[in-house]
Amino acid sequence: MISIVIVNYNTRQYLQSCLTSIYRTNPGVAFEIIVIDNNSSDTSVEMVKRNFPQVKLIINDRNSGFAVALNKGIKSAKGVYILILNPDTIVNEGAIDELVSFMNNHRDAGITGGRVLNPDRTLQLTCRSFPDLPLLFFGRESPLTSLFPDNRFSKKYLMRDSYNKITEVDAVAGAFMIIRRELFHRCGGFDESFFLYVEDTDFCYRAKQFGYRVYYNPNASIIHYLGRSRAGKREGVILNHYRGMYKFFKKHYNIGLGKKLLLFLFSITGTLFSIFFH
Repeated sequence: MISIVIVNYNTRQYLQSCLTSIYRTNPGVAFEIIVIDNNSSDTSVEMVKRNFPQVKLIINDRNSGFAVALNKGIKSAKGVYILILNPDTIVNEGAIDELVSFMNNHRDAGITGGRVLNPDRTLQLTCRSFPDLPLLFFGRESPLTSLFPDNRFSKKYLMRDSYNKITEVDAVAGAFMIIRRELFHRCGGFDESFFLYVEDTDFCYRAKQFGYRVYYNPNASIIHYLGRSRAGKREGVILNHYRGMYKFFKKHYNIGLGKKLLLFLFSITGTLFSIFFH
């Protein structure tokens, strides 16, 4: 069995389309769907109760962040595999079966991400190499990447050469990620100190420390309405991104006070630049 876990916050329309797409693809494997609602103020909860009574619905009384909600949902899951899925997505035909088959045939795989497409079918870059300081300066939200979009550091960080075939990668995005439940428990779940963003990279990093591999499989795909669930919240998105990167560096890398200060200052300036000049 596979458990499909979706964290929702005020995305009623997209969540309804996402759930409809899952049932429409009619996966050949047994599955359950778990929706964790992070105290939405729209009618998401009522919609799920009315239109999808078979879905297991967990209702939080406050928004404590993505990782907290995700852990809560996964702990109630029954599947051998957990498919983490954003609510603002459409699952394409055969995607779920392909990921399950891949995990069955690759026992070394702890995590696999699929192809993520924009609504116009262009590719979203969802693979990542683990960040170091130069890569942080040239990350997706970095002002330097805005000024020099084709620089070699960004190309390495976003793994631009990894999207045409099944490839082992450092990390994949949590918008469309299948994991082994045994790995979830072994890692102690997602780190709840990450409110939003970078918790997926952190989880992939810890999975590799336990000897699991992370793969990208383009044969399973979804459409992702990127940013719809965070519309009108750009400042918070950027702040949480840099906050997450800062936490990742402090947690996993033995860096001295000078580099910590440099990282902190760059996070602040990067945040301000992204807010005022994008």
